[in-house]
Amino acid sequence: MDKNKIFPPEILHNTSNFLFRKYDGYSIVLYQLILLLIAGSLTAIFFIQVDVSVQGVGMLKTTDNKKCYSLP
Repeated sequence: MDKNKIFPPEILHNTSNFLFRKYDGYSIVLYQLILLLIAGSLTAIFFIQVDVSVQGVGMLKTTDNKKCYSLP
């Protein structure tokens, strides 16, 4: 062990500063991937078209709920 070092290397590998530097590259890639996904979704809104139509006359009723009315 070097006499000028305050902490041994085993402790230095578990510090937050060491871990931030170790995983910094992964976080940049993930951040850019999320930004690309959001930008792609926003631009896709203008190019994706879906036709929706609803047609209905009167009221919808089940087949079991038939009632016959007759006048005398």
